[in-house]
Amino acid sequence: MQWGRSTKQARLDLLNRSDFRGGRRRSRIGIGEGNASPVSLLSILVVLSIGLGILHNRLGEAGRPDPILAVASAPLVPAQRGAAHLQSAAFFSWEFLFGGKRVKDENVRLKAEVARLTQENEILHAKAAEADRLREAIGLRHRSPEIPLPAEVIAWLPFTSVDTITVARGLHDGVRAGSIVRTPSGLVGRVTEAGLLSAQTLLLTDVSSEVGALVRRGGKTQAIGIIQGTGRGQSLNLKHLLPDTDVKTGDKVYTSGFGDGVVPPDIPIGIIAEVTEDRAHFLKTARVTPLAPLPGDLREVYLLRSSPTLDIFAQRGLKPSSPAPLTSPSPSASVSTTVPTTPTPAPSGAVPAR
Repeated sequence: MQWGRSTKQARLDLLNRSDFRGGRRRSRIGIGEGNASPVSLLSILVVLSIGLGILHNRLGEAGRPDPILAVASAPLVPAQRGAAHLQSAAFFSWEFLFGGKRVKDENVRLKAEVARLTQENEILHAKAAEADRLREAIGLRHRSPEIPLPAEVIAWLPFTSVDTITVARGLHDGVRAGSIVRTPSGLVGRVTEAGLLSAQTLLLTDVSSEVGALVRRGGKTQAIGIIQGTGRGQSLNLKHLLPDTDVKTGDKVYTSGFGDGVVPPDIPIGIIAEVTEDRAHFLKTARVTPLAPLPGDLREVYLLRSSPTLDIFAQRGLKPSSPAPLTSPSPSASVSTTVPTTPTPAPSGAVPAR
C-alpha cells in the first residue's frame, strides 16, 4: 500500500508541473507536439548557414566546385539573362528616344578635347624640334675648331634679284663682311654687309653665289666642281664636272676650301639628287639638294667669324676687297741717275784750248 500511494502521488505531482499545463506535454527544449518557436527556427538556420559556409570554403580551398551552390544557382540563370536583356533594351530605347541632347553635349565635349590635344601635340612637336636644334648645335660646337657664334634670323628678303637674310649679330659681336654663316646641317651663305648690331647674309642658293665644292662617297673624293645657287632656296647646281667623273645620286657634297679661300673646307652643302650630261660642252652637271633648311624654316644660324683669308687680311689691316699695296724700294737700295749736259757755246774770238 505504501508503494502504491507513492506512485500515485508522483503522478499527481508530474501532472501539476508547468510543462504539462493545458493538457499537452511540452519538451524542455520547446519542441513538442505543437508548433516550434521562432527562436528555435532561427537557431537552426544560423547553425545550418555556418555549416554550409564552412563546407563551401573547404571545397574552394581544395579546388572543387560546391554542388549545393551549383544546384541552387542553376534555376536563376535564365531569369538573370532575361533581366539583363530587358535592361539593355530599355536603355537603348531610352537613349534612342530621349538621348539627343546628351549626345550633342558629348560631341561638343569631345571636339573641345580633340582641339586641346591637337594644340598640346603641336607644342610638343615644337619643343622636340627645338631640342633637336639644340642637340645639333652642341654637336657643331664639338666639331668646329672655333666657337660658332649663334645668331637669330630676324628677316628674310627674297627679292627677285637677290636672296638674303638678316641676322641679329654685327660688328659689335666681331662679325664682318666675309664671315661664314651655317647651321649644324650645312652651309647657309656668307655675310656681305655688317652693321653695328645686324648683318646681311647672301644665301648660298642665290644665283650670284658660288663656292668651291667636292663630291665624296664613303669618305673618298669623287670629283671637284663649283656650286652655284638657282634662286629662292630650292636647289643648287654643281657644275664643271669632267665627263669621266664617277658621280651619282646620293653622293654628298662638301666645301673644298678652294677658290677665294674664305669658305673653310669640309662644311656640308647638300646631297646630289640628279646628274645630267652636257654633251655640247663635254661636261657633267648635277642638281644638289641643300642640307641646310630653306630660308623660311631658318630660326637660328651660326657664324664663323674667322677664316684663313680673313685672318691674313686682318693681320695686314686690309679689307678682303682691297688690292694689295705696292712695295716701295728699301732705303738701302742705291739709285743711279744720269743728268744730260748741254755744251756751252764758246764766246766769239776765243781760241779753243789745245
